[in-house]
Amino acid sequence: MITVIGSLLMVLAWAPTAHNFSEPIGPQAAASAAAQSPAEFEARWKDETNRKLVMGVLWTASHSDIEVKDAEALEQVHQNLEAITNGERRALEPEAIRAFNERLAGLLEYDSQGIRALAAVLLGVGGDKSYASRIAVLLKPRRVTGEIPHFDRGRAAIALGLLRAKEYAPDLVKLLTSPNAFDRSGAAFGLGAMRAREHESTIAQLLNDEDEQVREAAKEALAMMRETPK
Repeated sequence: MITVIGSLLMVLAWAPTAHNFSEPIGPQAAASAAAQSPAEFEARWKDETNRKLVMGVLWTASHSDIEVKDAEALEQVHQNLEAITNGERRALEPEAIRAFNERLAGLLEYDSQGIRALAAVLLGVGGDKSYASRIAVLLKPRRVTGEIPHFDRGRAAIALGLLRAKEYAPDLVKLLTSPNAFDRSGAAFGLGAMRAREHESTIAQLLNDEDEQVREAAKEALAMMRETPK
């Protein structure tokens, strides 16, 4: 299992520069009515902030409750992600992108919160807002067994922010006062990514949070709120 996670980390760490899309992707692209172009989809995976988020959730997943039986699902994700970051044309066809997203959406229902958190962040990076409602299911209270803290809810908050799904901003605001540091940091980052400036003062209060990661997330969120969305 660690080998699969390690391979995914290597893919993100050594991703090449963006592919040149001066030529058409193929007949499926021409027929697609999707608002997001293959070039835009690929650019999201090359974005430095998004890559750091993915690498972070991969690290967390490698230290969580992922079992050997989940290796096959992760191997499929690894193959897809490698093809995308390498700019392989077949992986950037609209149908291939849709299949990849559907595979990730299926992982949102896994027993392992490491798998759920990973799937949520990857869907957020992908940028298809139609998956927001399925990601938002992870915001609901869930019983977590063992010594591993509850972290997939915070990762779901990050993903919803990446998707600019502002309809879930009230849910993220509630997490800002959670006793769980993963909830607070994820919600702060998510609201920042949404550019939910109406909650700037609330997020600013987390600059004095007892947890360093929460303070850093609040700092990043406030910086994002001052930026013009790309």
